[in-house]
Amino acid sequence: RRLTVDGRRDDGFRLAWPNMFEAISKSSAQNADALLPLSIWQSFEPVLAANPVFWTDWLSDSAPQFQPLSQPLVHKAMRRLCDTRKASSLTLAVDFCEKIELHDILLANALDGLVKGQEGGVIKPTKDVSAQLDRWRHHKRIDVGHSAQTLAVLWGDEAAVKEMIVALQDAKKTEKERIAILQSLRKVRTDTVKEGLKPLLTPQTSTALAAAAIRAAADLGGDDFIAPLLQQAASKDFNIRIAALEALSGRTTWTQAMLNAIAEGKVSPTGFPVPVRRALATSKDKTIRDLAFKVLGAWQDSSDDVKSLIAQKKQACLTGEPDLANGKLIFTATCMVCHEFHGGGQKVGPDLIGSGRSNLDAILANVIDPNQIIGNGYENFTVSTKDGRTLAGRVVEDTPSHVKLLGAGGAAQIVPRDQVATLTNTKQSLMPMGFGNLPDTAFRDLVWYVLAPPEEGPLTKEKKDLLIKGVEDTGTTKPKGPSSRAIDWESVSLWNPEWKVSAPDFERTPVKLGEYYGQKNVLLVHPFPDKKTPASFERKLKVEPGKTKLTATVAADDRGDWTLKAVVNGTVIKELTVDHEKPRWKTLEIDLSKFAGQEVTLRLEAHANGWSMEFAYWAGITLE
Repeated sequence: RRLTVDGRRDDGFRLAWPNMFEAISKSSAQNADALLPLSIWQSFEPVLAANPVFWTDWLSDSAPQFQPLSQPLVHKAMRRLCDTRKASSLTLAVDFCEKIELHDILLANALDGLVKGQEGGVIKPTKDVSAQLDRWRHHKRIDVGHSAQTLAVLWGDEAAVKEMIVALQDAKKTEKERIAILQSLRKVRTDTVKEGLKPLLTPQTSTALAAAAIRAAADLGGDDFIAPLLQQAASKDFNIRIAALEALSGRTTWTQAMLNAIAEGKVSPTGFPVPVRRALATSKDKTIRDLAFKVLGAWQDSSDDVKSLIAQKKQACLTGEPDLANGKLIFTATCMVCHEFHGGGQKVGPDLIGSGRSNLDAILANVIDPNQIIGNGYENFTVSTKDGRTLAGRVVEDTPSHVKLLGAGGAAQIVPRDQVATLTNTKQSLMPMGFGNLPDTAFRDLVWYVLAPPEEGPLTKEKKDLLIKGVEDTGTTKPKGPSSRAIDWESVSLWNPEWKVSAPDFERTPVKLGEYYGQKNVLLVHPFPDKKTPASFERKLKVEPGKTKLTATVAADDRGDWTLKAVVNGTVIKELTVDHEKPRWKTLEIDLSKFAGQEVTLRLEAHANGWSMEFAYWAGITLE
């Protein structure tokens, strides 16, 4: 970073910068330190953005000499050129690929970077590159050929598009292969692609492929899709029907056709997706609202007395023994559409392990009244596009180039920024109301499965009592703070009184859990929202001879990982990546013998590692 700053300020130094950078890169090429590529990229990115012609030329000469370190650098450089949203930058990128094409791995990284860079919207080079792409499409490396084929399709190469359509319609290919082809074609808005898609919108198509084809049709648009989508909306296959109804509700003319088909009895109004039903009831178009009311009935988004319903369902949960196997079936059919849990499901909704299920009262409030507490990043947004579509979901990427939404089922929608007409926060949860209307027995089974899945050990009487009462029970304390539930800091501080806890009020943490994967009395914390400050445990003491072994027992969330760092007097002496692979519980041991007899400050820090489900579970800290 210092080189980058100095290289911009001093002309003489700037001229020497490439040689210095090359020397650093070469000397680090075989270094296993995972931070080096990132550090070098952070230095390289500003100068690449300032003078892309010079630096891509330099990179084409230098990259072959300092592999493998240069491989991710090449990938990132191509993505950065795409981020400029300039056609001239894409021309420069293709020229770069020509210069390095004798180096297969570098070419594979470069082309993959270009493919990834097109996700925010297709940008074509200023010149005809069909000859280059044709050469790379027939490359001996499969990944090079695949990326080149994808780029050729995205950039409108008619021959490549026709080849892809033939492959898409080839029943001998696996479902996974055909869906991957479809993901590339859905970005190409041509009549050829639309016609090639229609044969998949039939009852003979498999469920997953049909759902993907329906979503592609929603992207491409065109009233020619209305008839086949209405046919799919009448399907007896639940997943196909839901995908079709969601697609039909995204464009005004399609929505009117769908509601008319319901009025005519061609499409059933039963089992209508709640998010779609909500969108129809709150549509800005009065004609749509009135027609939806006429054919689907009145819309009521919440119970008249939510508190009364929660009390009623709590009593149901306390009566009788739950059937966890049945609860799992219900959970799989409903909650897994949006939530991941013990290896399955989708990443649309928040983490169920790290948030909202620490006790019975917490889960009742979250399930029955999801709009009471909406975690940051989980609001339901609607995007209106300039071509007349309306999309809904949570925003996972909001950049100058595009907006990316995740909807129910994990369906991702990427809208180029220049196609966004409006982006509106509905201030509603993605999770629909209505779970409180489940029969008491089914509701009890579902709730207890989420609270105590068999994967986390048997539901003993002791465990059940703890979950009913709540280890973090705050009595009559008035809720406050961003999580709308007071953190029981006294309970947290007493988890291990010798250590001072520093952690944010984040998604209802810190909190003590009765049990987690076989360990009892577990403290759950999360790094600070600035993504830089770790959660930590600190202790000042004099290290006694014979008592120099510091041990921390920790675990990670099912979907994430984090980094544990042991710090003595401000210096990191050991670190460990904590993930969810076996063994579930990880142990970090530190030998403090060299500090015997000294006064020291010890810190155990939980650092974010990519900012994805960084919840840190602590079973114990000992010094012996």
